Amino acid sequence: MLDLMNNARIGVAAQALGLAEAAFHDASVYASQREQFGQPIAKQPLVMTMLAKMAVNIEAVRALCYNAFELIDLTQARETALAGSALSEAERGAHQETLERDTVRLRLLTPLVKYFATEVCHDITRDAMQILGGVGYTMDSDVAKLHADSLIMTVYEGTSEIQASFALKEVGKGALAVVFDQARKEVAAMRGDPKRAPLAERVSGMIGRVEESTKVLFGDIQYALLRAKLLAEMVIDVLAATELLRQAGADPRRIDVAESFVLRRALEGETMARRIE
Repeated sequence: MLDLMNNARIGVAAQALGLAEAAFHDASVYASQREQFGQPIAKQPLVMTMLAKMAVNIEAVRALCYNAFELIDLTQARETALAGSALSEAERGAHQETLERDTVRLRLLTPLVKYFATEVCHDITRDAMQILGGVGYTMDSDVAKLHADSLIMTVYEGTSEIQASFALKEVGKGALAVVFDQARKEVAAMRGDPKRAPLAERVSGMIGRVEESTKVLFGDIQYALLRAKLLAEMVIDVLAATELLRQAGADPRRIDVAESFVLRRALEGETMARRIE
């Protein structure tokens, strides 16, 4: 039953990503064509800021989804390898250890991906309607329909609140240490890259702040449940930032997306940590 629900949650995250991408596309096209005050509204600072934030958040969702899909592929491949007889005892032990670690990571990542993708989808479709203005509210455009569809994304296969509670449960079972151990290794590997090193240092600081605030949470389980969404968002920010920086290592053109996300979310993460404490 749990496997079935987790697969469905990953599927809903991908569905939400598609809705967000469609809404962003329509908003971008409209903003480039609609003129006010002698220029396309896409060049108006406030609209430009909305479009930029939408683009970066979509890439962050996609990065987190890809991270989850990668883990699913790896765990399934290792399960297949372990079911066979071609491995030596040493190889079997190494695969089993890695499989157990990645399974723990995936159990935490799954509710976080569903939470993040669907909440971002809701925000982006709403912003797309704002950019289209009254036109976006009419049935002549798709963004109103996309926004209406986004509302169910945060509800079915478990509401955002349920996803945050599930993530908190996995954190309480020790999953955060496993996830952050991997994140620290990936961030440490970036310190030799002059473009990524400063951002990697910021992510390292974000990891530390999450761990500090977690100590406060687990002194009182009722308070931990109250702040589950804040903790979920802080962990999401770390994982999405790490993945975006990892992508920038493969394609340097993606460094601007990573930088925008890291710098904005590091500040917001500090605020969330202070609220918890």
